[in-house]
Amino acid sequence: MARRWPRHLATAAVVLTLGALAGSGAGAAQQAPAPPSPKAMLGVPVSPLAPGDVPFPQPIKNPNAGDPAAVKRGMLAFQTMNCIGCHAPDGG
Repeated sequence: MARRWPRHLATAAVVLTLGALAGSGAGAAQQAPAPPSPKAMLGVPVSPLAPGDVPFPQPIKNPNAGDPAAVKRGMLAFQTMNCIGCHAPDGG
């Protein structure tokens, strides 16, 4: 009749054998790569999804760009429509 090993010795033998087999691989001596810098991580997009699954609109070109009179017209509209009442004279 064969002698049975105690359960804890059999378990230890299996764990040590598997550990030795796993540690004998060629990649065991390699170190893990360094984590990316915080600056590099901030440049990674979190998700390609847009809020509400609505795509972001294309930028709108300012039709009054380069027109010095547009600033005066805008300030006149700001005053006459009483935007100053809530936003103060400086637009705050």
